[in-house]
Amino acid sequence: GTRVSLVYQSEVDNDDMDGRISLAGPGPGFASGLEVGLTLPQFVQLGVRQQLTDDLVLFLEGGWADFSQFDSISLDISDTAAVNLKTKFKDIWGYGLGVEYQLDPLWTLIAGWSYVSSPVSNSNRNAALPFDRQVRYGLGAKYKWREDVTVGFTYEFLDLGSNRINSTSTPAGTLSGKYHPSNVQFLALSFNKTF
Repeated sequence: GTRVSLVYQSEVDNDDMDGRISLAGPGPGFASGLEVGLTLPQFVQLGVRQQLTDDLVLFLEGGWADFSQFDSISLDISDTAAVNLKTKFKDIWGYGLGVEYQLDPLWTLIAGWSYVSSPVSNSNRNAALPFDRQVRYGLGAKYKWREDVTVGFTYEFLDLGSNRINSTSTPAGTLSGKYHPSNVQFLALSFNKTF
């Protein structure tokens, strides 16, 4: 009745992502080359699935991401000076809890909650990446349409925190404020077929 999963992903450097960007100008517009340097942090995630009864399953999850290594984003647009955005991120921790309840042979109800810490302090938060802690709440259901087909739908509410900014490191002086509203809502539909 117990299953354990462990996931590790190493750091990924995307220093050679490039393409073209089109911007509206005074005339019909112009195109310019764009190169982006981005490092995706390493992370570790541990999950546990526990069958509590014949009808009830509990899911626990925890993880860490090395966001302190995600400290800068480099933008290089042709014919202009390169921009290096310092994020001053710190490592993040997250954990979550989920339940799945088999209501009858056709319907399964699901619910979950998760928390992820903020990767940056208020004084280092900037307007380009105004991240704060994240709290998610989700509800959903799965319906066994046929023996080999299951259809599911979920609703999720994502609370993005206050996203308050109080930065004195901007060229023009102090940038202070917060984003409102600071939440996102998701609706999802899934379709599973077994072979």
